[in-house]
Amino acid sequence: MYLRGVISGEETERMYTGQPQFFKWKHGEIKDALTGKKMHVLTDRHSDESKRLGGLGSTGDRNRTDLANMRRTYKCAEIEDQMVKSKLFDDMKNSFVDNYVREAYISWKESEINNNQDLSEEQKQEELDKLNDAVYAKDEVTKKNLLSIDQIKKEFEDANMISAYSIAVQSAETDASAYSGDINVADGAALITPKMTKDLLRQRGRFTSKVKEAFDILEGKVFEDGKHVNPLSNERAYLVIMDALIGAQKYSAYGYRIDESTGDIPVHYYNKYALQPLFPQIATGFTADVLDKMEKQGIDMLMMHSAVKTGSQEAAQCDPNTITADSFKNFQFKTYEQDFAFIRRQLNTDPHERETVAMGTQMTKIALTNLSKNREYTRADGSKVRGRDLLKDIMESIN
Repeated sequence: MYLRGVISGEETERMYTGQPQFFKWKHGEIKDALTGKKMHVLTDRHSDESKRLGGLGSTGDRNRTDLANMRRTYKCAEIEDQMVKSKLFDDMKNSFVDNYVREAYISWKESEINNNQDLSEEQKQEELDKLNDAVYAKDEVTKKNLLSIDQIKKEFEDANMISAYSIAVQSAETDASAYSGDINVADGAALITPKMTKDLLRQRGRFTSKVKEAFDILEGKVFEDGKHVNPLSNERAYLVIMDALIGAQKYSAYGYRIDESTGDIPVHYYNKYALQPLFPQIATGFTADVLDKMEKQGIDMLMMHSAVKTGSQEAAQCDPNTITADSFKNFQFKTYEQDFAFIRRQLNTDPHERETVAMGTQMTKIALTNLSKNREYTRADGSKVRGRDLLKDIMESIN
């Protein structure tokens, strides 16, 4: 079975989705066993490949490029992804520590209750419920826990069990550290101009009169009392735009372009992105400056580097936190052109319009992983429910 899978993967890759060298490979340094020198070598060629094959081989909407007054190519540029650190990390870490310490405390006390031979099973359950209520009870005014972490720590110390407390804190800090790194705030995104958005909608047969009306508002072509209609303050304009559903779309581009600067060399590319339309009437701050720069340079699509899986070419540094206004005025993106025939909308699926849908397995896993059977929870209607009853409701809703 494994061999068949390998053969199937190779056949699909070579016949339909291209050669493996078209994907991102990971490289790293290792020490040569004989010379002791560091060598730059290939460390992983499969991870990115297996992730991308599904998208490359899946269905999607292809564009009609044989329309009247429709251009053949669009102009692209790339910028490096903007990486930032979360301002909420310290709060998140404290929440991790608080939860882990309380869970450790409950485990300790649960063990004492369950090992008490003088209590019946019913009494044990009552004591467990009281324990959970006491550990998680909050002040109605301040919303803070009545039993503080310092009080729990002192109980551990008095019982010569401070090591259990320390292990809980260490585990919490270790797990929370996963969120301490840089966050790619625009991972896999690409900004597109109104012109590019209109062309893509036309090629899919979606540029209707209703959408055109929304475009006119967003591009500042509609006036009221001599002023541009602002869709953020004009209720009717806002409803027109919302009804037109002009939003981010998942697209991919897979093909090749000719790099004339290097002697007509074909450059293979694979882009996978969420296309985010920009419009002058709602773009503000640095985003408005970027849109203005794109239109002055004739750029249709500005891709984050993470959206360019292969075929990257001169991604520019353009961080709004570091670049000055004067520098940005003279800033020039490096551009190249790609063919509309190679871009398509990914995985065209109909929207869910039913009143109820099946519960997602991932959502269920998250709920069950964090569920404490003896803890009391509050429903949306304000009623209280024990974790064990909530678990029963979840399982019955699945079955």
